Amino acid sequence: GTEMEVLDPAEEAGLSWNAICGEQDVGDEPSVLVDVGGGSAECLLAMGEDVQDVVSMPLGALALTDRFDLHDRIDAEAWSAVVEHVGTVIEQTVPQPESTPYAWAVGGTCSALVELDRRGIGLGDNSDVVPASGAWAFTGLALDRIDAIVETLRHMPLAERERASGLDAARAAIMPVGGLVVQTLLRR
Repeated sequence: GTEMEVLDPAEEAGLSWNAICGEQDVGDEPSVLVDVGGGSAECLLAMGEDVQDVVSMPLGALALTDRFDLHDRIDAEAWSAVVEHVGTVIEQTVPQPESTPYAWAVGGTCSALVELDRRGIGLGDNSDVVPASGAWAFTGLALDRIDAIVETLRHMPLAERERASGLDAARAAIMPVGGLVVQTLLRR
């Protein structure tokens, strides 16, 4: 009995951006908002709080994982193919910013990357990373950490990814590709 409304990608990204602007001081400089979902990825470009452009791409983590058959073990050839595909789509659809924007991220893929960072994935010993105060505040995640997380996960079979990450099977299966889309968007 619940009525549902399907949002177009620009409206969804705009609502996410409004939420960020309501909670954070985004300043007057350029920003980018990244949201990698299961079926698509959105990239919102803003100047201060003003939205300049929203780009939606068929680069969802689940869709790409299915398309390139990357659920369990990821061989080098399949990984190279998805890396090339993601890079090409982003290069063709996301405008090159004139200056380096501040990056914001929302959604399950980006939240999972933060959780994987906190668990120490890609640091070598996979021990949890605990802040000195014992409580997490603002979470920033450097691109080199995302690189290390993605590189570590893509070399693990699915069962090992589940154990090491603490993620459920569905999320663990799509995280290497989801992380790839995030890192490629951030590099752009």
